[in-house]
Amino acid sequence: MPALNEAASVDETMASIFSQTRPPDEVVVADGGSRDGTPELVLKHAGKGIAIKVVSNPGVYSGAGRNAATRAASHDIIIGMDFSNKADPRYIEALVRAFEADPLVDYVGGPAYPIMESAVERACAAVICPDLTRIPHIPLDELMRIAPKDFIPAGFNLAYRRSVWERANGFWDAAGACEDPLFGYRVRQVGGKIAPVGDAIVNYHMARSLGEMWRRYGRYARWNARMGLNRRPFAKLLCLYIAGLVLIAAAVVVPALWALIALLLLVYIYLTTWRKANDVGRDTGKPFTPKERATAVVVRVIYDLSTLYGNLMGYIDLLKTPQWRRCKRAYLERGEQIDPLGRFAAATGQYT
Repeated sequence: MPALNEAASVDETMASIFSQTRPPDEVVVADGGSRDGTPELVLKHAGKGIAIKVVSNPGVYSGAGRNAATRAASHDIIIGMDFSNKADPRYIEALVRAFEADPLVDYVGGPAYPIMESAVERACAAVICPDLTRIPHIPLDELMRIAPKDFIPAGFNLAYRRSVWERANGFWDAAGACEDPLFGYRVRQVGGKIAPVGDAIVNYHMARSLGEMWRRYGRYARWNARMGLNRRPFAKLLCLYIAGLVLIAAAVVVPALWALIALLLLVYIYLTTWRKANDVGRDTGKPFTPKERATAVVVRVIYDLSTLYGNLMGYIDLLKTPQWRRCKRAYLERGEQIDPLGRFAAATGQYT
């Protein structure tokens, strides 16, 4: 697990690891320079029958952290997850079984189930990933059947053989996010076999506050743009908001258009927010209250704006630093580890 200032979630995540039906042989944490005592809190769980290592991640970013932890690991099957999440008790057992069942499989991962302990978390789940709330209600065979043919494990739920990690030359060190899909593309490039594991579930924490939501999804969007990923959803969202601004500008001249704008806004809120909230309420057995529906609308707006802002900043980054494209191509095609932002400044613990 990569880590950076995860003190608030260490005990919860470690408890889920220690409660596994198939305990890990060891836990390796790559710390990127935490200042909140994360390494010390992790090591407090030593002496419980599972070896724990905390190693330094001078690369700070999660891609470099996963590589540092893998290099320090003592075994040939590496299982990854992130702090702030909780592993289902059968998580490790299910992932290991996938490798035992198919000696040819190299890289696997499973689904996430959103943790919804607050109104904001429930609203985030409804707006961003409503389909995931159905995970507990979908039979395993159906879950495997509907898995995408181009499935690539997500960073919070993945496992791989050391041999394919070595052939791929690891994750891209310079990736602060999106290192997981890039590694998946790289594994395919070297001929690795990727497979889903439907019963390897990680309970995934949604953003707990609106501020956290803005930072998290803005950051994801910025890295998506830098990496050239998920362009179509951004393009559709950008066109939608541009059309809305054009209508508002026209309504200043033609006041009758305000009624049309109000109708279209209600339709958008229903289709992208309230209808999804209805589905999540049904799946969880807890319908959304009017207050939670209002929260979901705010979450929708923040999610849209953070996605637009993050993508735009990412494309600006590409204009300012065109090496991003060349370095990403070098990694995907040849496994080269090149930092587009310059060499790592060890004295500051940050990329220049």
